[in-house]
Amino acid sequence: MKTIFENFRIVALFVAMGLIFSCTKSDPIVGTSCERNAEKVSEAALAYTSDPTSTARCEAYKTAVSNFFKSCPTYYSGASKDALDEFLKTPCN
Repeated sequence: MKTIFENFRIVALFVAMGLIFSCTKSDPIVGTSCERNAEKVSEAALAYTSDPTSTARCEAYKTAVSNFFKSCPTYYSGASKDALDEFLKTPCN
């Protein structure tokens, strides 16, 4: 259980960094997509933290994170990308 919360904290940090740095004014389509997916990640995170034993909420959260990750591909690289990939591969229990 501790590992799930550690992974959640890591992903939350990367999502927050993504929100801050990935959306640019030069390309409003990408910015809109990032913003929309960031909102979905926030909603899914709130639902998942309210019931961390729910496999469905865990999967929904991971899907939201994956979609956010795909909508901002140039932001994540190196250790950030590896940490997100590791989190997304971790099974929901």
